[in-house]
Amino acid sequence: MSLRYAILGVLSSMPMTGYDMVRHFDESVGTFWPSSPAQIYQELRRMEADGLIAGSVAPRGQRAEKRIYDLTEGGRQTFKLLTLQPNAYPTERDGFRLQFCYFDLIPNEVARDHLDAHIAHSKLQVEQLRARIDGIRNRRSVLIQSRLNSRPPEMHEAILQFRIQALEAHVLRAQAEITWAKRAIKVFAHLESSKK
Repeated sequence: MSLRYAILGVLSSMPMTGYDMVRHFDESVGTFWPSSPAQIYQELRRMEADGLIAGSVAPRGQRAEKRIYDLTEGGRQTFKLLTLQPNAYPTERDGFRLQFCYFDLIPNEVARDHLDAHIAHSKLQVEQLRARIDGIRNRRSVLIQSRLNSRPPEMHEAILQFRIQALEAHVLRAQAEITWAKRAIKVFAHLESSKK
């Protein structure tokens, strides 16, 4: 998958400006594919040049203009084909686990502080993800509302559930990180008691 695929997915809900894309990106797919505004704007230009999206100019105020992007038929077909393909799982990088392998080089108190910070970070993730799930479930997201309005009512539950379950996977991952870090703290306690 790629940033291009993520942008096609966001635009499949409704046409939008680059500014709107940046604003809606984090709320919709940013959890799964984090990207900076600069990356998004560059990819929008490339996608327009490749014919996957088309931009039209609309007035913004009395003197300015804005560019509104929408999927072309080629963009819709590309998005559908990419969705049909099995995912190619990339090799994952994990900086914290790499750092953890060398905790023998630092004082135990510092290592425990790192683990406590990891737990706090993961708890915050769970809280934020639960809020997003609640927003989807209660249809507060502009993109969800637009997508539901453009699809038949019998598809609405599937649209909501697929997004909720994707975010639930991240909740479970964050909860697993909390469990793992708490176990790692117990390892330090065991190692310290075995030295006595």
